[in-house]
Amino acid sequence: MSENPHPAPAPLIVADLCAQAAWLDAIDDDSRLRLEWAADTIRELHARLVKNAATLEKTEAEAHQMAAYIKSMMAQKGGAA
Repeated sequence: MSENPHPAPAPLIVADLCAQAAWLDAIDDDSRLRLEWAADTIRELHARLVKNAATLEKTEAEAHQMAAYIKSMMAQKGGAA
């Protein structure tokens, strides 16, 4: 964790800042490459995180529906003999 008292910016903002900084005149080629890699990596990880979050939400909803179905089946009494 950082000692910075300010909240961290959103990941895509950091990616954009890295991409912009990569092309400043004072940046050497090695640093430019690293900043571009950082921007690309942040964007890829963000996309993966969004996809995983959507999958998790869908799974949670399906689990809730399944639990409700099981609960309704357990509550039924009687039946054909």
